[in-house]
Amino acid sequence: MTFPGETDSVRCKGRRRRPRVLHHEPEAVTWARKKAGLTKRALAQRVGISETLMGEIESG
Repeated sequence: MTFPGETDSVRCKGRRRRPRVLHHEPEAVTWARKKAGLTKRALAQRVGISETLMGEIESG
């Protein structure tokens, strides 16, 4: 199975790891999170990432 951005990812023993470069629209992520009524912490917990990474995603 191929995932978006997989070619930019670092692989380690068959596990997907965080991409070196994220290809996304930070403002769209923030807009969708707020529209859903979620905090960064709540969204991070739901998708299984750290709150710090969530902040990095939203800041671009």
